[in-house]
Formats: sequence, structure tokens, C-alpha cells
Amino acid sequence: MSHRSLSLDPDVSRRKAYEALEKTGESQEGLWEALEAIQASGIDIGEKAAAILLERVKIKQARPK
Repeated sequence: MSHRSLSLDPDVSRRKAYEALEKTGESQEGLWEALEAIQASGIDIGEKAAAILLERVKIKQARPK
């Protein structure tokens, strides 16, 4: 009898799962929501992140759901 294993390489499997999150935009949205919460608590998130976060807020306000 053969003892072959048809399981996927965990690195390849993770990479595909991460790519799927990027396609849907969920990972980016989650990161920006987390940064927004961090900034709201008074922690400095850096100039670049704060500037992008401000732009994202402006876009959301200009285009409400």
C-alpha cells in the first residue's frame, strides 16, 4: 500500500488565503479600521498613516453609503 499524502503545503495554502483577502479588500479595511481606533485612543500612528487615514475619512464622508 502507498502512504501518499495529498495535503497542501501550509505556506502555499496560507499565501492563497491571504491573496483571497486582498482581492475582497477585507484585510486592508481591517487594518485601516484598527489604525483609526489606535489613533482615536491617542496613540501616534505616524505622519503617513495619519495622512492616508484622513484621506480615507474624507472619501467616506463625500461618498456615504
